[in-house]
Amino acid sequence: MLVRSLNGYVQNLAKEHGKKIEFQHSDFDPERIPLEYTTVVRDALIQLIRNSVFHGLESVEERTKSR
Repeated sequence: MLVRSLNGYVQNLAKEHGKKIEFQHSDFDPERIPLEYTTVVRDALIQLIRNSVFHGLESVEERTKSR
């Protein structure tokens, strides 16, 4: 459930900001997160994803223009 909701969040951000984003999570096992930490981990991951999209990933137009 956590990975699915994060993937949906990533896809919504990608569409909203005109960026191509592939959410890779093959090494992430949400079952290893203790239940009492799930919300904290989810919130931290959302912030990291948001920062990556806003500050670390250029749009397709910016990437094409820089070539």
